[in-house]
Amino acid sequence: MKSKNAVHAALLTTALIAGTAIPAFASGGTGDGTAADQAVAAVQKATGTTGIAGAGTQSAVMATERGSVTVSTSTSAEKPVSVAASDGSAVTMALPAAVDTAGVTSAAGTTVYPDAAAHVDLAVQATVDGGARALVTLKNAAAPNTQRFDLGLPDGASLVADGDGGYDIVTSAGGAGLVPRGHIDAPWAKDANGDAVPTS
Repeated sequence: MKSKNAVHAALLTTALIAGTAIPAFASGGTGDGTAADQAVAAVQKATGTTGIAGAGTQSAVMATERGSVTVSTSTSAEKPVSVAASDGSAVTMALPAAVDTAGVTSAAGTTVYPDAAAHVDLAVQATVDGGARALVTLKNAAAPNTQRFDLGLPDGASLVADGDGGYDIVTSAGGAGLVPRGHIDAPWAKDANGDAVPTS
């Protein structure tokens, strides 16, 4: 990774517990009750839409204080999300998909992968700050309550716990200590009523 154009990634991994309630359909969706519309509605009810970048697309480019960042979501649940700097260095995140579900992107920019795992919908949102959110909707009590996201870090990068449940992405500056290159926020969760649920 080049030190002057480092990835400024704010990857936010989350768990969203939607329960069995059928949410209202997402604006901009087809409104016909498809699995994709229901998945978009559940996610956007929890996150809102104001912080989403790249409305209606699967790739968004944002200007950050460290330069241009491109966030790419995939048309397939089995391919990773990528947050890449203009120098080509990138952080990737694989979704916990069990099947190769096709992604559907809403008008607001949320890409959903309905039924990507047993009793689970997955979603990704590029964010206006140059990061990405990965979201999991647990559709009923049979859904697994542990989700794992495999990360790919640039050469020489590592993770350091931030003390608040998240991690800093850092590289070594030789004898000068560690240089922050990005951040992964602590996971969070909401139930079907929108109330916070503890995570670890």
